[in-house]
Amino acid sequence: MKWYAKYKKLNQALFTYENSGKKSGDPPPFHNKKDGNFNIIDIEGLYGMQHCYKILGYTENPPFPAPYPFVAIMFEDLNTFEKKWWHYELE
Repeated sequence: MKWYAKYKKLNQALFTYENSGKKSGDPPPFHNKKDGNFNIIDIEGLYGMQHCYKILGYTENPPFPAPYPFVAIMFEDLNTFEKKWWHYELE
């Protein structure tokens, strides 16, 4: 099973340039979590960001691809309820 498949699959139309992390200029609140063999097994909050953001789900086909194998993860800011997404590595 792919590491991100435990999250809800979202319609790719929800992932737009307007709500992309790149447009906002904000750094991603989570980073890839790896096992002892450096395989990506999940994502985890950076510097306590897991208390500020909720993972809403993913799409494999956002409108703006990354130059590496990726999945797009959508987050909700728990203070403002703003939704943003970022690319995350698959491998």
